[in-house]
Amino acid sequence: MHNSEPLLSPTLVIVCVVMAQAAGEDAFTYGLLHQQEDDLPQRSREQLDDALIALKRSVRKAH
Repeated sequence: MHNSEPLLSPTLVIVCVVMAQAAGEDAFTYGLLHQQEDDLPQRSREQLDDALIALKRSVRKAH
């Protein structure tokens, strides 16, 4: 998955939630964004692990 959208800090997302709620708006989307930001490090580690496994396999096949 390639994501070229800029990342928001969790603090900024929470500020947006508070502002949206104060304005009487639904903050559900901000909650989703906060969860995506929170999950990003784990997804990145998983992608790195998959890439390293594929690299090891390629190196073994080449030798």
